[in-house]
Amino acid sequence: MTVDFDDLKLYYFGPINGSPTCGRGEHLRLLFKDAGIDFDYVRLDGQEWMDLKQKLISEKNAASPTLPFITINGKYFGKAIPTMRYISNKLGMYVASNDEDTQLVDSYADIVMGWVDRWANAYFWNPNDETIKKYETVQIAEAYTDFENILATHKGPYLLGETITYPDFALFHMMEEGGTVADKTSTHPNVDAFIKAMQNRPNLKQYLATDRQ
Repeated sequence: MTVDFDDLKLYYFGPINGSPTCGRGEHLRLLFKDAGIDFDYVRLDGQEWMDLKQKLISEKNAASPTLPFITINGKYFGKAIPTMRYISNKLGMYVASNDEDTQLVDSYADIVMGWVDRWANAYFWNPNDETIKKYETVQIAEAYTDFENILATHKGPYLLGETITYPDFALFHMMEEGGTVADKTSTHPNVDAFIKAMQNRPNLKQYLATDRQ
């Protein structure tokens, strides 16, 4: 399926530590790829971002801009999770069908982003032997246990069961970037089913087979 947004651009840093998928920009890119959305990916270095940030503020396009963000016909939409939610609502895809499940999906998004923050703290915000060791030996395992339990509460491979929703893309990327997608059949069977379901979605499978630059 191809969904057209006029002049959609995704802005994020260029490859981080040599990885073209590192960071929150990939959450959005995975959703866009799965949905068949055409977009331009604008990759910025540090100085380019500082210059653009000041321009966004001075032109009153955004009061407190951060990366990643998107523009549609030049209009700014910021923050990874709110932007994923906005696009999902526009598409009528990747959202729950009732208020109760919507609240649940939003709570799952918060839990995923808590993991993102712990990962970022270990490797970017406060990197030292203690924070890295805690993340790699304790916090990754805690995250997999949490999501194994969450995924077990619904019938189906995704966070909401049979229905894929926007935080699934962020969770999958965290398991790629901040954990591992190695076979977990014996230790975390629900996580394993989730990973395989994401990897085998037709558009994602095609995208994951590329170099993802």
